[in-house]
Amino acid sequence: MHHQKTGEWPKENSAEVQDAPGENWGNISASLALGQRSLPGGSSLAQLLAKKRGVRNRGELPTLTIEQILKWADVHYQKTDQLPKENAGKVQDASSEKW
Repeated sequence: MHHQKTGEWPKENSAEVQDAPGENWGNISASLALGQRSLPGGSSLAQLLAKKRGVRNRGELPTLTIEQILKWADVHYQKTDQLPKENAGKVQDASSEKW
């Protein structure tokens, strides 16, 4: 519901949970971590969204190598005739990465 209304996935510091007065995302994340409110514990809001919704979790990013980045840059250059810049969008051979 949060994503549908705001276009963004909730984070720990997001506003109050819509349709749940008095509830906030930080409390939900804490409950996931601590095993409160009949939740098993040992998780977080970011981990839950990554596992169940495929949302990128900045705390569990894949390892990058210089070699891989240079390969992606070569592919970008071959397809666009330009070196990639910070705002070049998605990396062509790595759908979850952006320049």
